[in-house]
Amino acid sequence: MIGPTLQHLRSGTTKGVEDVGDVEISRGASQDDSHISSRIPWNRANTVTVYTRLSSTLQDFSFSRAMQNKISFRGLTLESRKPVFFDVLNNLWDPESNPDGIVNIGLAENGLMQAEMRSFINAQPGADNHALTYGDGFTGSKKLKAAMCHFLNRHFQPYVPLNPSHMCITSGASNALENCAWALCDPGDYVLVGRPYWTTFQSIFGNRAGVNILEVAMGAVDPMSVDAVARFEEAAEQARREDKRVKAILLCSPNNPLGRCYPEDALKGYMRLCQKLGIHLISDELYGLSVWENPDSNDPTQFRSVLSIDSQKLVDPQLVHAVWGMSKASGP
Repeated sequence: MIGPTLQHLRSGTTKGVEDVGDVEISRGASQDDSHISSRIPWNRANTVTVYTRLSSTLQDFSFSRAMQNKISFRGLTLESRKPVFFDVLNNLWDPESNPDGIVNIGLAENGLMQAEMRSFINAQPGADNHALTYGDGFTGSKKLKAAMCHFLNRHFQPYVPLNPSHMCITSGASNALENCAWALCDPGDYVLVGRPYWTTFQSIFGNRAGVNILEVAMGAVDPMSVDAVARFEEAAEQARREDKRVKAILLCSPNNPLGRCYPEDALKGYMRLCQKLGIHLISDELYGLSVWENPDSNDPTQFRSVLSIDSQKLVDPQLVHAVWGMSKASGP
């Protein structure tokens, strides 16, 4: 390709690209499909035309493939993004029934609690008729929300005690994060995430909601320190210059993969920054109750939920969202 890259065409940014040459739109196909190729003279004036034709060409190609497979273009796109670990779960090792299966060490399951959880669940009263209906709505039953409020108020010690109206129950923390993507962002928007991070955030936010993860490089800065807040502000400013809409900052505390917690001054710094930028703060606190004392660590930072901080003078409370799930503390 001589001229703009595909990223230039997608973003509409062609600064620094010379008005020379042609753009070749080419898509290699499988042995059963024809090769799609066309050549278009390019300059800045016809960037939109080039990108329109490129999108049309690729969509026509994908639509043809989708029709052959009897599924939608959207379905065909998502099918190629199926997580690899689904194949692992379908072939788990068992000493008797599947000795040639896969020993899965890549999924964070709390197997230590399984016996206790099974005993507790089996000892509870059976389901009543209300449990077999549509219940109290789609955000969790009143009984479950009341129980979760009692539990989180005890363990996360929120500055403003939680009540059921503050809470939305979902089928897992990943689904809660995806709901944040749908509710807080539009397709094409960006969420800032500091490196290193759990890369599945990309598929959670991107696959269906169409929200992009914008990585924030830390360099020599401790990613868990208050100094890292400035890196996020620099990344937000750079995104603004590139016409990228940043809608949120996503934290993971305790952090996956670092296993460390954000100190209070850092959390307050992110709140101030989100208020300044008018964006949301999403705190993934899934591992909040999976911490313990480490005698080999000098003065480790203890976990503190964003909910436990008096944020009223720091940020609009409607911009702060905490996510927690039972899977890590209590088993899947």
